[in-house]
Amino acid sequence: MRAQVSNSLAPADPSALIAPEIATGWALFGSSSEWVLQFVCAHRATQPIPKDNVCQFFHYIENQLMVGTIA
Repeated sequence: MRAQVSNSLAPADPSALIAPEIATGWALFGSSSEWVLQFVCAHRATQPIPKDNVCQFFHYIENQLMVGTIA
């Protein structure tokens, strides 16, 4: 069975991208997925990833993007 590929990034607005093609959005998603895998693999497999590690690294990303989460 073949997976269905979405032609939408909804609710994201691809017109804000320099290259507003759907492929650009999926490439960005792929890059972020690669980072997540690197983050997971950087931790020991013999214990759970500490919640504080996840929160702190996302906090760093929020700082880089100059955004913050609520709650």
